[in-house]
Amino acid sequence: MSYPYASGALLDQRNTYFYSVYGGRAFLSDWQAVRALVLVAPAAHPPAPRPVTLPSHPMAVDTGDLLEAVMAAPAVEAARPWLDELVKKFEVTKRIHQAYDQHFRAVDPTSFRDLALYVRLAEVFEAAYAMLGQLPLLNALLKVIDTLSAVLADLNMEQRARVALLALREREHVNALSARLGVG
Repeated sequence: MSYPYASGALLDQRNTYFYSVYGGRAFLSDWQAVRALVLVAPAAHPPAPRPVTLPSHPMAVDTGDLLEAVMAAPAVEAARPWLDELVKKFEVTKRIHQAYDQHFRAVDPTSFRDLALYVRLAEVFEAAYAMLGQLPLLNALLKVIDTLSAVLADLNMEQRARVALLALREREHVNALSARLGVG
């Protein structure tokens, strides 16, 4: 058994995760071994979100501003339509683009290489999962961290430290869910 989802050129050759085989405890152990590679950096908390007003939904958005607004939203329910859009978009494309039009389609389909957006997207999903405990958020978080694990060498030191903290929190969430479901 191995964990094949966190390596390779994932920005270009995206994982599909279709028909993934359930591997039980061995799969979780392999996943933890891969994530341990992320934990070599010291963990660091994310920066406070910039004060950006949450845009009305739907409308054209700059993704960086949208992620900041979702992180800063005083009530997660106010940001819920955008969270749902972000989860759906990432689940389908495994990418985050710099801007989206009013139909939440990428304004520039080639603008998906800004790793800072992936780090912030993971922070958004982690914070939302911590508050809501909804599995689609954890699932999306796992996939963003898979992508970030594959590009770890391309992240700057601050981003690596933030991803290390995300990997710790991800592990806590998965361990809690595993214990609750009696896996392992």
